[in-house]
Amino acid sequence: MLNEFKRQIVERLKSLETGDRTPLTTINPQKYIQHNLRVADGLEGFRARLEALPKGAAKVNTLRVFQDGDSVFAHTEYNIGGPKVGFDIFRFEDGKVVERWDNLGQTAASPSPSGHTTSDAPIVASEVDKTEFNNALMQTHMDDLRNGRIVPN
Repeated sequence: MLNEFKRQIVERLKSLETGDRTPLTTINPQKYIQHNLRVADGLEGFRARLEALPKGAAKVNTLRVFQDGDSVFAHTEYNIGGPKVGFDIFRFEDGKVVERWDNLGQTAASPSPSGHTTSDAPIVASEVDKTEFNNALMQTHMDDLRNGRIVPN
């Protein structure tokens, strides 16, 4: 299912541009939670979002897609009312999407002081042997953040 889940997510994101309703079949209509205040939970929430977009109003270019267990992460350039960059996380259960989180921001007009843009990065994962360590590190960081042991800037 590794490549299948990733393919489904690329097609689902592209449906914002094409209006294709086929990717709706990848959503579990009884369990789907959308962690975005502008989009309602359930299949109807995503369908309403698709229908609200005028034909040709959205452009979607998924740059990279990674999977870790039952979660798929996508980094995407959008043009919906202006250029934006997004990071989406989808959680699968029994072969269907049951949750989605997203973060959408303006595309930077120029590279950062380090010379990077909002979309340049490797397309293929490297150092995958460090995945377990990095997952544990991030879990500790999130636990510290949630429990007030560190304060974000």
